[in-house]
Amino acid sequence: MRLRLVTIVLAAALPVFGMLLMMAIQQISFNNDHWLPKTNPYQRDLDYLNAEFQPGFSSLVVLRFPDTFFTEDNTAFFRSFKADIEALPYVTTINSPLDATVIISTQNTVAIETYDDALASGHLGSLSEFQERFRASPYAGKLLSNDHRLVGLSVTIDKKNDENDLERRVSVIQQIQGLLKALPQHIQGFVSGDAAIYYEMDRATEANLIRFVPMVCVFLFVVTWFFLKNIRAVAIVMLPTLINLGIVPIVIVLLGHTITIINMTLFILVLVITVADAIHLLHYWERYTIEGSDDPIGDTLRATWLPCLITSATTAVGFGSFATSTITPLNQYGYQAFTVMVLAFGVVMVVVPVLLYLIPPPCSTKESVQFFPRGVLWIGHLVRRHSPKVVVGSLLMAALMGIALTQITTDTSFISVFFKPTHPVRQQVATIDRELTGSGRLDVLIRSNEPNTFKDISVITNLKAMVQEALAFPLIEAANDITVPVGMIHRAFQTDPSSFPQSNAALEQELLFLEFSRGDAKTDVMSSVVDFDYSNARIELITDQLPSSQIDTIVTVLKRVFVLDAGFEIAVTGSQFLSYVLGKYVLVSQALTIAITFLFIWVIFIGVFGFKLGSIGMIPNIVPMVITLGFLPVTNTPFDFATVLISSVTMGLCVDDTIHWLNGFTIACKEGRNTPAIYTTRMMIKPLFLTSIILGLGFVTLGMADLVILQRFGFATFVAIALAFVSDIILLPALIRWVFVRK
Repeated sequence: MRLRLVTIVLAAALPVFGMLLMMAIQQISFNNDHWLPKTNPYQRDLDYLNAEFQPGFSSLVVLRFPDTFFTEDNTAFFRSFKADIEALPYVTTINSPLDATVIISTQNTVAIETYDDALASGHLGSLSEFQERFRASPYAGKLLSNDHRLVGLSVTIDKKNDENDLERRVSVIQQIQGLLKALPQHIQGFVSGDAAIYYEMDRATEANLIRFVPMVCVFLFVVTWFFLKNIRAVAIVMLPTLINLGIVPIVIVLLGHTITIINMTLFILVLVITVADAIHLLHYWERYTIEGSDDPIGDTLRATWLPCLITSATTAVGFGSFATSTITPLNQYGYQAFTVMVLAFGVVMVVVPVLLYLIPPPCSTKESVQFFPRGVLWIGHLVRRHSPKVVVGSLLMAALMGIALTQITTDTSFISVFFKPTHPVRQQVATIDRELTGSGRLDVLIRSNEPNTFKDISVITNLKAMVQEALAFPLIEAANDITVPVGMIHRAFQTDPSSFPQSNAALEQELLFLEFSRGDAKTDVMSSVVDFDYSNARIELITDQLPSSQIDTIVTVLKRVFVLDAGFEIAVTGSQFLSYVLGKYVLVSQALTIAITFLFIWVIFIGVFGFKLGSIGMIPNIVPMVITLGFLPVTNTPFDFATVLISSVTMGLCVDDTIHWLNGFTIACKEGRNTPAIYTTRMMIKPLFLTSIILGLGFVTLGMADLVILQRFGFATFVAIALAFVSDIILLPALIRWVFVRK
């Protein structure tokens, strides 16, 4: 009667669920832009940099000409192409060899204008003069390669920090890509830079999600059919799985979040976890049916509600612990995963019994539930004869891999974490690094809070010396700061043989000329290096795309080099510095989530199984986690945004099987079974094997992804789950027999 009522309520709830799912799918978006909260001090520095010195999303359009850029046809085409981009909605500023600043000094006048305007006005008499002057300018190498064939066009996209930023960024990049597709056959081109890289990250996230969710669904169907060999049993497992899959986008939208490369794994996670829980319920129902129970569904619920509740709670907390992370996508992932896991538990515990009531699968003999009988006999023999060796060997292996963990490194460079070396994004960045000055940026902000600070010649001279010292470091390719335009204008004035002004009066005169020598349609050359009242300055340092370890080295150098009086505040920021900071937070998140997950699971184990048995039950979960993490430094794999999930995923998933095993062990002890540890392994090997196979192979499919971050996560999780299965069926009974004699 109660199941009939639940069935009616469930049938009424399904249309509501369908409506919510349709609304969520329509509103879902993909966005990998936001990595730190607005209140974070490093994010505040980055926001200040963007607002004051480089407002908007930046991108770099690169064209490759078959011959030199300095021909009438090529410059004319580039001028037209540039005009097309400049006319796009949401494009705010552009910079290119035609837009770069040139200072023309004649006998009577000094003019500051763009190279294109200088050509039009006759201040540059020919393309040869254009080429000669540009080669000697600070822009050589940055916007034009040394062989003059590769040309860069810097594009800034409007950014207002509102809900439409994503639309603006996507719209411009897509339109630029459309223009690139229409290039003449003899001209090649691509778009790179932060805006384009984020766009590719979003598109790759969407493409991999669309590709792998159906793939995993089909895979789960095939695997469950292969082992269960009954369409009703498969339906009982797959229907709640599909319902829980639909819960994920609903939760993400209701929380006001977007899909990122990190929470994309949640779709796969809920699929395999739901299948695993449903198989456990099906296993108990099958067992009670064979034993002739009058109420197999009721007995199944009574036997499984507590272990399933505990496994859901530990899994929810294991993933939910990421809510403590400073990294925004990890923080959001914690809230999303916790909510989804709680709801998924409710769905499984309601839908599976209802389906068992409506479409019970056939179950005929006791032999039909036996699994790997020879393997079970071998495991029993191993545990009986060699328990101490199994335990000591496992702990020794974990200790050795734990030592390897001391050599762990981090890499949170978006380029290397997301894209394989053969991916077009990586190759485009490599082209910029190889043929232009570099694709990476680190910025030093110097704040004084006193107006006109950077009109003081002593400050400027000191700043110039520090920049030169920084440029001596091999990893820094070039710099842009206030001394660059000041040096340009001073040489143009030619008032003395020096290359730099020698007094405050000379400096102020030259700065004033720089401020008012550009038209309203152009950004003056000072805006990217000093603020309006000359109280704050920016030094832009250009590098190749570097791993986090090398960025760490550069940051150490910059903090040593850029030292001023007590009245100055110095901060390092920029896009590459963001990845460096995220690397630090990844390690903090790793340690914190492991501690939270470990303590919560331990408390639960002690509360349910007692101190001694609960503490023993933790070991088969710690060993696979430590060994898996130890493989990372051994295989030279750094921690990144995905590998940081492995420890909590490992414990959150693997503890499920441990709980079911311990629950079966306590039941076997109450029933007075002979050698209950070995008996439990014999009874539990089928559901443990099925769930481990489904979990492991479900995640290993991510190894076929074209994103490095998903490949690492998929393979590492597969290894962890395989080790956890071995720990639960061999190490755990060996531990119990060693501690509880003859158990």
